[in-house]
Amino acid sequence: WHNTSNGTQVGYRFLGATDAHLRLGPVTGALNDVRTPNPATSITRQVFELGCTTPAGRTDAHAWMLLPGATRDQTRATRPVSVLANSTVAQAIAHTGLGLTMATIWDRRAHHVGDLKIKGAGSVIVHDDGDLVRVAISNPEFDSATIQVDLSGQFSVVSSDEGLSARAKPNKCELVARTAGAQGASLVAVLRRR
Repeated sequence: WHNTSNGTQVGYRFLGATDAHLRLGPVTGALNDVRTPNPATSITRQVFELGCTTPAGRTDAHAWMLLPGATRDQTRATRPVSVLANSTVAQAIAHTGLGLTMATIWDRRAHHVGDLKIKGAGSVIVHDDGDLVRVAISNPEFDSATIQVDLSGQFSVVSSDEGLSARAKPNKCELVARTAGAQGASLVAVLRRR
């Protein structure tokens, strides 16, 4: 999408077959429909809409990458991420070229995503540069006391933040983040591949 009037653009890269529709046109509504303290003044604006249609009864999930500032050519050239999970309780992606795995879990059950087993609601980012692996764990919702992450592989622990225990075992590293009182801050462990 490109807005020539102000030079803004956003690339949308779908991660799977999607029945998408685009629309650019006038929409009229009251300002307080967007934010209740706003006045009830009715206005009309040009609105860009990107929607996906899922027939009734299907439970497919749609996934796409938003690429702020990307041109059409940059969007086409972007290597898509792999979707590891996309449900109401777990979303996870991996980008092998960047060595990144990112997951958000919305319940306290154990979920397997890629090389990770995550138990507890929260977000996990893993950056693997081939030698060092950095694992950041946070709970932006503030309600889980702990989040446990098992990372498959053989590691030694280089460092870990206070509140994050990291124990290397024969075929995995066990990380337990005590997120209560962290106010959503990430707790980071640095591991070395063996």
